[in-house]
Amino acid sequence: GGRVAAKFSDQKVEVGASYVHEEKGAGEGDLYGADVTAKLTPQTTLHAEAARTETSYYGTEENGNAYLAEVTHESGKITGNAYYREQQTGFGLDQQTGSGTGTLKYGARSDYKLTPQLEVAGDAYHQDNLATGAERDVAELQGRYASERFGLHTGLREARDRFETGEEQRSSQWLLGGNWVTSDHKLNLRGDYEQSLAEKDENSDCPTLLRWGADYQLTDKVGVFVEQEFSWGAEQNTDGTRAGFNATPWQGADLRSSVEQQTSENGQRVFALFGLGQSWQVNERWSVDASIDRSHTIKDAGSRDFNTN
Repeated sequence: GGRVAAKFSDQKVEVGASYVHEEKGAGEGDLYGADVTAKLTPQTTLHAEAARTETSYYGTEENGNAYLAEVTHESGKITGNAYYREQQTGFGLDQQTGSGTGTLKYGARSDYKLTPQLEVAGDAYHQDNLATGAERDVAELQGRYASERFGLHTGLREARDRFETGEEQRSSQWLLGGNWVTSDHKLNLRGDYEQSLAEKDENSDCPTLLRWGADYQLTDKVGVFVEQEFSWGAEQNTDGTRAGFNATPWQGADLRSSVEQQTSENGQRVFALFGLGQSWQVNERWSVDASIDRSHTIKDAGSRDFNTN
């Protein structure tokens, strides 16, 4: 696949077009997309995307559209954005996860810097499942501290799901996390903990969670990472391990690969991901991007997804 873009109006407007083709044993699919980014003021940017996919997998033909509109504002101590996203149920190539397909989502995020190191962040959104009629509302408030070598964050989250049957699932959580970087800035250790409060852990996407990881920069161009995650929810307990590397072997290139293992009551799944991207700046107005991504399931015990859209 690839993307072509051009800039106009003294670099204030960028218009792009994208195409992705995917083939695998079960069939093939195509994605066509267009996007525009406009600098409305020195502090405010408008971004919009529209895309369509046409696929034929396992003998079934599907097609669907997706839309995105977003306004971002950065002014002194305040950064914020408001957005609208829609993905129809038939949209997506075969490797795309089901959590975002067949959904409509709108919300807003904002950050306010109290000092150069300390900020307060808020996030709220509403999401509709277009296939089932289920609704989700999430609100989150966090305080964050960041210095040259370490960072801390803590906050609260409230998540509620309402289903077409009238059932409601709710999670109220306390969030805590941080990271520490060595003096040579080669090693970054990070961790997050999300604790459900007052036995309110019904929301399947917001369980009690523990995640830790490490990133190490081997050279200026190659970095490796490892991550471990455990979750405990009302529906099920899970754990996952992920390891891989990221590299920039030459100018404009991005090479990434990882192996991930996921374990739950439904079984164990092991899969590998590989991606290669390349960006070329043709001139001041034209740039070209191309990428190749591949996923391979090494082991699948037949586990099923909670969201089957």
